[in-house]
Amino acid sequence: MNLKTVLTYGIGLVAAWVLVTKIIVPWVYLPRDTAKSKVNTYESRVGKLEELKALTEHDEHYLAAISRNAFSMDESEAISRMGVYLTEAIKASGLSEDRFTRRPLKATQLTNRGPQGLGALQIGYSVSGQGPLPKVVDLMFLLEQASSLPRSTIKSYLQQGSRLTLETEKPHPFKKGQMVQIRGGSPVSREFPSSYNGVFRVINTDTNPAATSLTLTLPMDKQNVPMAIGMEAAKSKNADQQNNRNWLSRLIFGDDPKNKTANDSFIKHRVKGFKRTGNQLTVYTKAEHSFNDGDKVQLQGLIPSALNKTSKITKISPNKFALAIEDKEDVRDSATVGGIEPQRVENITLLPVGGTADVRIDFQFLSLVVGATKLARQEQLKTREVRDETLQSEERSLFAAITKRAFFLPYQKKPDPPPAPPTSPKPAPPSIPPPPGPETYKIVSLSEWQGQPEIMVLDSNQNKTVNYKPGDDLAGGKIVMIDYRKMPFPKKPALLSQSRVILAIGEEYWAIERGNTLADRHKLATEQLPANLAKR
Repeated sequence: MNLKTVLTYGIGLVAAWVLVTKIIVPWVYLPRDTAKSKVNTYESRVGKLEELKALTEHDEHYLAAISRNAFSMDESEAISRMGVYLTEAIKASGLSEDRFTRRPLKATQLTNRGPQGLGALQIGYSVSGQGPLPKVVDLMFLLEQASSLPRSTIKSYLQQGSRLTLETEKPHPFKKGQMVQIRGGSPVSREFPSSYNGVFRVINTDTNPAATSLTLTLPMDKQNVPMAIGMEAAKSKNADQQNNRNWLSRLIFGDDPKNKTANDSFIKHRVKGFKRTGNQLTVYTKAEHSFNDGDKVQLQGLIPSALNKTSKITKISPNKFALAIEDKEDVRDSATVGGIEPQRVENITLLPVGGTADVRIDFQFLSLVVGATKLARQEQLKTREVRDETLQSEERSLFAAITKRAFFLPYQKKPDPPPAPPTSPKPAPPSIPPPPGPETYKIVSLSEWQGQPEIMVLDSNQNKTVNYKPGDDLAGGKIVMIDYRKMPFPKKPALLSQSRVILAIGEEYWAIERGNTLADRHKLATEQLPANLAKR
């Protein structure tokens, strides 16, 4: 066989290989690939429809709850009952009904009416009156807060798919089928699915009389697959592993991609559920995981999305591992779950009444009329009544600071100390006492008058007060500014200081907390400085 024949056969084999791999094989697999593409498209559409179905079902129950909890499903009847409710709240607060005016507001159509004539309609009253400040605060509490009481503080979250189980610190009154609202979840500025803040339907509760857990359904895509990904490289397969395909198949169709492994692949495990208690997150996997204590794990596909971050494992077991949420913004223990009522108070204005201890208040009391939805007609309209017993609840005590502080008294500047009367010269004492030390001078007030900061220093020896301003010399330094940030006392970190005066001594900054003496000055670290001083 000469060289020409060998080359001819070689060129023929190459041409045949190109023809088979580039034309015939793609043509043979074209129907299969087309079918796979269509199946993927249809599966994606079905997934979106399932997600839309879950959202629609959640919205239907939400509208039904709003409709049943409103004053009425009819506009005229709702306005009438709302006026009666407002009058009862005024009386329950201990205020005089004759000193309040109530004018109905023009109804506002928030959404277009659908084919069945349903649409959100906002109704309300414009209210004006006066009375003692504590009783006015009681009225605001009854209208704004009492309708959603009692609220229960959430102890922990346990999520499995679209089910969220809450553990409360105290027994709760919620029932199956009720719509509840979560407030104060992390981050507090976001709503579901970025956080747990939102309105959800109760699908199960404890069978115990004093139930402390309830299960909610989340309006989310059930096809979403949460994953836990190890940040360390997975072990690659043995390069000498026996390939089951013969040499001719590998020559024509190429190597099997299933047998290829990359050294940079990551360890992945599907997440079955997770439980959150404070800043501790416990993740449950569907199968035994291969993570180790101290490994960094990235969470993906979790809802709420604020949990999708990379953290270090602090505790492990075969089917679960624990992480610590290090972001302080996401660590909160004051989230609550409570009922929902379609009413609120807006545009509140409080003004003092001259010559009396009363205050004048103007506000708008608003509610919604959704109409009789299909689910709303299955149950009776909720009875609306003013619950004045909520004025004795723990939530009402949180508003006590409004009445304890004199918000409406005008500012009165302290008069300058009178000049010392002239005294006749006295004989020099036998021994001169030492000069007063810095512990005799105390910061008693850090206030502002017409935009000008004032630092009031009390001389405890002479019992007189001296006024200082920024730029004056004090305690061996120069006054820079007054800082109103809340910071712990240096010697009592459990207590918060509301304000302090900052001094510049050389190139360093020192601070004296309000209520402390000049001897209690302390040096400020760079991270403790206000933003305008830290940039210098």
